[in-house]
Amino acid sequence: MSGGKRALQAALAHLEEFLLDLLTEVRGERPLRRGHLFAEEDPLPEDPRLEAMATALLGRVEGLGERLGLPRSLRSRRRARLAQVALLWSELEGVRPEGLRRYGPLEGELLGIGEEVEALCQGLLRLSECMEERRVEDVPQDPGGVRRF
Repeated sequence: MSGGKRALQAALAHLEEFLLDLLTEVRGERPLRRGHLFAEEDPLPEDPRLEAMATALLGRVEGLGERLGLPRSLRSRRRARLAQVALLWSELEGVRPEGLRRYGPLEGELLGIGEEVEALCQGLLRLSECMEERRVEDVPQDPGGVRRF
């Protein structure tokens, strides 16, 4: 596949992913998430116009992809989550007490967070290790019988 087709395929795949997520939301199939430290707000309304527009755009993406013979790219959800874990670990490394000192002197409760941040970092590393484990029977084989990792 040429570089131009590869670039177009990547852009259309990102657009398709966005539109599928948008459709999930406007159909009321994706509830707002709420954690202890964050909450989502201001959901898109269940609006037939938005759904129709997104569906029409998806049709155009599909049509262009078929017309040009663009292949479907496979994305590993597991690898994407592992990448997120790596980014989160890096972010936590930056908020250890020694890293927070760049914002000024640490006072009060911030002085004692080192052990908790370390526990979070270690927990993410263990989570990552667990996510990386794959049983041999779960590993796909190519037609020649060689297991791909």
